[in-house]
Amino acid sequence: MDFEEVLHAEGSFGRYQKEVLAMVFLSVLTNPILDLMFAFTQYESEFHCELPTWMNVSKNSYDYEKLLNLSIPWEVDSYGVMRRSRCQMYRLENISNDLQSMNIHNHSDLMPCQHGYYFNDYNSATAEFNMACAESWKAALAVTFFMVGMGMATFSGYFSDRFGRRPVFLASKFGHFIFAGLLSISWNYKFYLVLSLLIGLCSVTIYATAFVLATELINTKRNLQTAVTISAMYAIGVIMSPLIGYLLPNWRWFLRASFITGFFYLPLIWYFPESLRWCMVGKRRNQSILLMKKIAKANGKVIDAELIYDRFQSYQINKEQETACQSERSVTREDRSYFLQCLNPTMRMRYIGTCVSWSVICIIHVIFEARNVYVCSNPMIHRHIHSLIPK
Repeated sequence: MDFEEVLHAEGSFGRYQKEVLAMVFLSVLTNPILDLMFAFTQYESEFHCELPTWMNVSKNSYDYEKLLNLSIPWEVDSYGVMRRSRCQMYRLENISNDLQSMNIHNHSDLMPCQHGYYFNDYNSATAEFNMACAESWKAALAVTFFMVGMGMATFSGYFSDRFGRRPVFLASKFGHFIFAGLLSISWNYKFYLVLSLLIGLCSVTIYATAFVLATELINTKRNLQTAVTISAMYAIGVIMSPLIGYLLPNWRWFLRASFITGFFYLPLIWYFPESLRWCMVGKRRNQSILLMKKIAKANGKVIDAELIYDRFQSYQINKEQETACQSERSVTREDRSYFLQCLNPTMRMRYIGTCVSWSVICIIHVIFEARNVYVCSNPMIHRHIHSLIPK
């Protein structure tokens, strides 16, 4: 009795499978909120050099506008639009607060911003951590840390095979929310970097573990439908993210909202199950039998769980013996290592092809999400319109 027959005996797509798939789909729904968080936490509003403190002029007065024109040059941006320079100002040393004396200042004498930056919108981490001009690399480094965390998630497969799908999924899911909450109260840039890495780690782990568990839950004929539905739920989450950003424009409250949604997932601790395939392949007899009885009861089936488990294990033993007999030589533990598998030309080409494909997909995705060409004045509405465009 193979695993497909086990699923058929207990109900391959009954109430139990539908309930668990619903939990998986809803779990994937909130993933894009933090996957795309940099579009909402690091969006760049208009800014220019801050004026010296000794220019004690109200920002709402006519004199302030005159000071800006005398202190900050105008330039043409990459789109051919005139704007005040973001990173340069006129040299103002030894200039008094007298506006008449500033009129005769040499406007060819430029220097970098010396007194920080003035942002039109202080709701982003870019403004709070001064990720501008000479320190604009900080924003890119945060995204890089996030991507490194996503790369580290490749080890999630090893941990889910060893400790189970359920503990790895739950740890990454609630870690996702907890780290978002901590990121919302980050007090310095270093803390911001570390938490960005951890969120990236949890993000991919959630998606990968949920995908594996969902495909192990049902027969192979429904795997394609399940994969498409998971991707569709992710796409819906992408569309929802800008709406949350529009309602909560402050980057800290955007992250806090993500943290608060974690409370709605607390029932997963009690209801989210372990993978039956993982239990049976790992020869966890008691756990497998209890889970089979639970699935059969939910699907309205009557089965002999002990007999099914014994038949499945007998099938596995026979299959291993047949494989060993067909092999020209015995396969040692070293021969099954990942390194030696990569020496096989077919496996090597598949591995390289997969890595290149995913790299290209990720690069294109990041380029699309990082574009700063806005179709409207509000960046959140732009992100929502952009999420509706197929990529």
